[in-house]
Amino acid sequence: MLAAGAVAAPTDGIGACRKMPLKSASYWNGSYTDTHTRTHLAYYYQNETLPVTLPALAAGADGMVLQADGNSNMPAPPAVGTFRLSRPRVTGVSTFSAAGALQVTLGERSLSVRLPSGLDHSQAIARIARGSATPVRGSALKYKSVHVVLDDIAITAEGANGGYFFNVYLNVPASRATSSALRTSLIGNLGPFQVRAAAQRRGGRAKLRYVVTQLLADVPIVDIGMATVSFVRVNGEHSPAGPVIEIGEVRLELSTDEDES
Repeated sequence: MLAAGAVAAPTDGIGACRKMPLKSASYWNGSYTDTHTRTHLAYYYQNETLPVTLPALAAGADGMVLQADGNSNMPAPPAVGTFRLSRPRVTGVSTFSAAGALQVTLGERSLSVRLPSGLDHSQAIARIARGSATPVRGSALKYKSVHVVLDDIAITAEGANGGYFFNVYLNVPASRATSSALRTSLIGNLGPFQVRAAAQRRGGRAKLRYVVTQLLADVPIVDIGMATVSFVRVNGEHSPAGPVIEIGEVRLELSTDEDES
């Protein structure tokens, strides 16, 4: 049986033979050569390009949690869309939303979402990012980490066909000492695979959260209130048209949990 996404390679009719390395093989000393799927296992993948970096994944009780790696290759963030803002509020027994935007639909074009937090909540975010557990107006709890949360996520019928994903970036104004208008940080990926996995964990609509505490550690308070999240579309060979992913809310959320690692 072929692996998912694999294409059968020509064989001589005998078929591939899978063998355990001999006891004397260098494999058992920690040095070995990967089995070549084309020559040894008689199949190959349509795309055999290896990823350069991936964000580390940690399982969380509330949806799926991903640790931002901070790398960025986005030349310029896409245009900011117009979305209805949500109010700051308690969102769970250990979480509080500092800023949010509602009903974000992702389609063929990349877009950015503005998350304007007020001064009080921006101050709290700055203190948390600098390592101080902090309460916020509207909650007596002390929060220890900051997340970008995508809540109530669904894939459209067209989006379920795959052939695309989105790179997700957090953007804040750059340091006054630089000429760049924004500092962008890659915090993760969003596509059918991630949405389905998160939905399966929750048994319903998906929720994804990206830990961004360290990315805000040196950001001035006034600039935290100007944060945006960008969704940059990456297309495959057969990319669907029209709306593909619907997000009920994109928000900047505080948590009483320590950063996931």
